[in-house]
Amino acid sequence: MPKVTITLSEAAYREALAWAALNHTTVSAVVRYCIERLPGLPIARQALAETDARFARVQAAAKAASTPARPGPTSAKKQPRS
Repeated sequence: MPKVTITLSEAAYREALAWAALNHTTVSAVVRYCIERLPGLPIARQALAETDARFARVQAAAKAASTPARPGPTSAKKQPRS
């Protein structure tokens, strides 16, 4: 799980720590809960998924374009041996 650093005033931190202790949880769990329930988060998740899918398609196309074509059989007729 990624880690995030936030900056709070001492008073806000002490209050959050006390609230978390009274509710048998951690400040990290409270912050995670709040972030996961942000209004519009499902829309942001969908947009991120669409962006990831577009990026994957662009990467695949770039890789296909940079891969040299494999030589195949030539269409030139062989000259008969003399």
